Amino acid sequence: MVRFPPASDREDGGLAPVTYLRGANRGGADDPAAPNGAAAQSGWAPSDQDGSEQAEPGQGGLGQDSSDQERRRSEGLARITAHVATDDRTGDRKAGAPAAHSEPEAEAEAPLQDIETVSMRALTRRGMSRWELGDLLARREYDIEAIEAELDRLQRVDLLDDAALAETVVRTKHERKGLGRNALARELAQRHIDPAVIDEAVSAIDDEDEQAMATEMAVKRARQFSSLDAATAERRLTGYLMRRGYSSSIVREATRVALAGHGRGSGVRFR
Repeated sequence: MVRFPPASDREDGGLAPVTYLRGANRGGADDPAAPNGAAAQSGWAPSDQDGSEQAEPGQGGLGQDSSDQERRRSEGLARITAHVATDDRTGDRKAGAPAAHSEPEAEAEAPLQDIETVSMRALTRRGMSRWELGDLLARREYDIEAIEAELDRLQRVDLLDDAALAETVVRTKHERKGLGRNALARELAQRHIDPAVIDEAVSAIDDEDEQAMATEMAVKRARQFSSLDAATAERRLTGYLMRRGYSSSIVREATRVALAGHGRGSGVRFR
């Protein structure tokens, strides 16, 4: 707050003090080099009659001050805009500035893929039982009615056949991996194939074929037990064949042959 001295104490006869505009040269009466003091520099001059201020043409005056204010306002707005833009780029968003998204807006959930396409792709990768394919489609959240209709369609065109699948599994895994009938039956049961279909599939392996396969595997395995005593070697070989899915009678015979004395060419000599 600016306080003015009482008019009786002022030497200017009661005139209000001069307030200089921003940017104006404050030459004033105290500066002898400036004619007419600050009034001449600012474009304002006191009247000879009543002491009022008048703007003289050709000098700075109100027009010059208005232009300066507009220029300063424009510069200030430009600085504020640049500052907000910089904050947005660095992640320090100011109030009112648009939010910067690191990832695009989440799109609406895509519709389920065609159930026939999913089924065909699954069957192309590997053979599947009816239960396995149905479980896959259920986990993809298809309707139960649509799943049953698709499974029936695939069975009608022989693309889904549990009996054919069981036959293929029994043949390949018995011949390539040496699995016995018990192990094959367990695997097919885990794939939810009908028990009657399982029995028919494993019956394709007769007793002689299964015994021959078990003996062949026992002889190969017994070579790893040459440093063991006979009891230990027999125990380990028995456990190995049982885990491969052979019955106890077949295991006993295969172990006897594999661990026979030196009289048999295929046997193993133990210390």
